[in-house]
Amino acid sequence: MDSLKEIEKSEKWEIIDIGKISELANKKFSSLFPTTKGKFFLGDYLNLKTMDVSINVLKPGYVNPYLHVHRYHEEVYIFLEGEGEMMIGDKVIKVREGYIVRVEPKVKRGVRNPDSSQSNLVFICVRAQGQFNRLDGEGAGPVLGVDGWSYDKIIEKAKKKV
Repeated sequence: MDSLKEIEKSEKWEIIDIGKISELANKKFSSLFPTTKGKFFLGDYLNLKTMDVSINVLKPGYVNPYLHVHRYHEEVYIFLEGEGEMMIGDKVIKVREGYIVRVEPKVKRGVRNPDSSQSNLVFICVRAQGQFNRLDGEGAGPVLGVDGWSYDKIIEKAKKKV
């Protein structure tokens, strides 16, 4: 994709710029789905190891990219703009900006922006596999003592307000 720019990279993190989200609907990305426009998989461009994230912009009349099932992946869809429809199992629900939908593995799912729509449907889909642990295990947690960034500063402010 010509507007993708690598901003900065190290062994442990990466920053890329994909351009304006509003312009993604007309762009074709190098991806598993070569004919799909407006679907950008971050895993294709970042060194993601435990999840994948796609940014999606569907024009009216488009389906993303088809009705599908994942054997092992749970997905969360975060709708950012527009209105559309999502099939989950055998049920079709209306979705719109502000809706967040979780779908377990082995459940069919798909998103579409009906022909009758007047605007693009914009959403992010996060896909992960395995048992979730919010604290992430030993060595994870707040970093203390970094001015303006640390959990200890939040606790200090909270105590002062009481």
